Amino acid sequence: MKSLSSLPSSALPSLDDWMQYGLPWQNLAIEQSRVWFQVQARSLTVLERFSDDWLRRRRAGADAALKLVEGMAATEDSAERAELGSRWLTGLTERLGEDVRSLNDCLDDLSRTALAELRTEAGRESRADKGTLSPTDLPPTEEAGPRRSTRVAAAAAAAKQAA
Repeated sequence: MKSLSSLPSSALPSLDDWMQYGLPWQNLAIEQSRVWFQVQARSLTVLERFSDDWLRRRRAGADAALKLVEGMAATEDSAERAELGSRWLTGLTERLGEDVRSLNDCLDDLSRTALAELRTEAGRESRADKGTLSPTDLPPTEEAGPRRSTRVAAAAAAAKQAA
């Protein structure tokens, strides 16, 4: 959609001009909607990855519980049953820890996605105001290195191996 600012400054816009070039708020609403839906699309990709991982862990938990029940039914030895229960409980706590890390990573990705899009738009608007915006002008997104939960998990794994 063209802009009314492309009309000569001495011309008063007619109704036809308004219809052809659009009302000023229309461009703003269209641009805000575009940004909103871009953020939504990227956020849904992040949430899909989180959901897939969560379902994988739930399946692993169901398999572990089934293995526990089958193992306990197959033995009368109390020590072996205690060992089976201990292994199941260890797996449960590991899956819960991974759930927390995964949720943290998901929230981190969601905030990074939204901020990156807002930075892109802010940069684009700033360059457009200065008249220096080119069609392929997108600022790079910043990578902050490994996520905190990834660093914590790596440190915990290293400590577990050292013990």
